[in-house]
Amino acid sequence: MSREDESGNQIDHGAPPSPYFHRLLTSIHTPRPDRRSIKFVQPHDSSDESEYSKALEDICGKSWKLFRVSPLHRFEYSAIRLRQYGKKLREYLSVLKKSKEDMEYQAAFSVVDDLTRVPEDYEAIKVKVTCSKNGAAYNSYYEGLFISWGSTRPPIGLKGVVSLPLLLCRGTAGLTNAVHALLANFFDCSINRLVLTEEEVFWLSAMLPAVCPASRRNSRVEFHYSVPGIETQGGFSVYCTHQTLIDLWKSIHDDQKDELLYSEIMTLQDGLMEHVYCVYGVNLGLCRLEKIISRDLYLASNGVLKVRSTTLADKLLSFICTVSVILDCATPSLCVQGE
Repeated sequence: MSREDESGNQIDHGAPPSPYFHRLLTSIHTPRPDRRSIKFVQPHDSSDESEYSKALEDICGKSWKLFRVSPLHRFEYSAIRLRQYGKKLREYLSVLKKSKEDMEYQAAFSVVDDLTRVPEDYEAIKVKVTCSKNGAAYNSYYEGLFISWGSTRPPIGLKGVVSLPLLLCRGTAGLTNAVHALLANFFDCSINRLVLTEEEVFWLSAMLPAVCPASRRNSRVEFHYSVPGIETQGGFSVYCTHQTLIDLWKSIHDDQKDELLYSEIMTLQDGLMEHVYCVYGVNLGLCRLEKIISRDLYLASNGVLKVRSTTLADKLLSFICTVSVILDCATPSLCVQGE
């Protein structure tokens, strides 16, 4: 693009700006280059895969809320201690919820067998609370799974300190808040809702093409976006088939590698945005990806997860436990700007 100045000379301003979008990596610390890569930890024994896949079946098909958990203190795995924890939680809930007359609580702690991926993982803990009123079951409940999946860090090594960084829970909101407040007090830890960044949602979307069966490749994948600065609850959705997503991902990533590169994820995001621009005529540069919905996966940035495949659940939990639950203030965040 050029124009003439007052003397008639040509002034070249370079190529016109891209009609699409550009990215800006920002950080309050020194930005790092496209440095991140995720390599999925393999089990030490091939027989372990069938064991943890069977354990993941209890997670699949259910809707879970994700929470980040700091290390638990004064925690022991012995059967006696677990019974004591359940009794203490039941008694405290009865006092905390004393305004509800005739309400009885039953709480139990238990170790979940085989819900670990590598030997370095701490054993998973299940916390279950049920309610009854006048002897009849009441529609208030809580179920939580404290897990460490594919840990890449060595055990803490301190007596009574256990690292189970991810909590998957489901239940009624009021009881969930009460249970988390009591557990945080019992074990001197913090339990906070896990909110996924847009970048992390794209990382997780890259795992979807690898596990899609041939029978579902014509089914749709929904990408739900919100527009920053516009007060609306609905947002809007764009769609593509699994086959489109698979073809795009195969052109970027070698299926023989267990490692995902940051540059590959950015290329996938570029490809999806260009596909939407060509099909729908919509520039997604300023929009934020909030949800991914398919027959095998429901994933929302506010930490809601429902997965129907044990293979996909394995990859998602590995990423979340090694990346999303880790607080890294020096990691550049993804910011999408339109031109």
